[in-house]
Amino acid sequence: MSGRCMLHGVALLVLAACSNADRAPGNDTEAALDPAATPSPTISAAQAIAELDRDSIQPDMMDAADLASIGAEAGRCVFRLTRAAFPSLVYGDAQAVIKLNGKLVPLPSTAPGRYADAGLQVALSALDNTAPSHGLHETRLVLRIPGTPDERGYLGYVDCDERLADSPAR
Repeated sequence: MSGRCMLHGVALLVLAACSNADRAPGNDTEAALDPAATPSPTISAAQAIAELDRDSIQPDMMDAADLASIGAEAGRCVFRLTRAAFPSLVYGDAQAVIKLNGKLVPLPSTAPGRYADAGLQVALSALDNTAPSHGLHETRLVLRIPGTPDERGYLGYVDCDERLADSPAR
């Protein structure tokens, strides 16, 4: 084997060793390069109404940064559009926070399962009175937006912290 071929072989072995070293458990350099997630901005209901695209409005899913910015889910209930989705609405006795068009909108409670401010209204109603499926209750979320003739309804699932076992929307 010539010296030149031997050098190429050694270079390939070195490159292969480097490639495998990056895949070793705990050696995730890409994760360290990604910036930390930032929460969505929180705006008032009046501001949300002014900015809403009424033709395409629907509840968005909150991510981990959003949940952390509103105090997570402890002691509250969450409404999810699917069984495995991140929450679109987090609520308790005094307030709910809904994510609309990429913004977090807090709404004070007006009655059990009802939240409203500046004409923006969210109403929750349980669809089943039987035992929950996988700890989740089927629930309807109705969104009313001032200036639009129709309300918008979404079927989803509610999961509550154990301390809220008697939540009105459950």
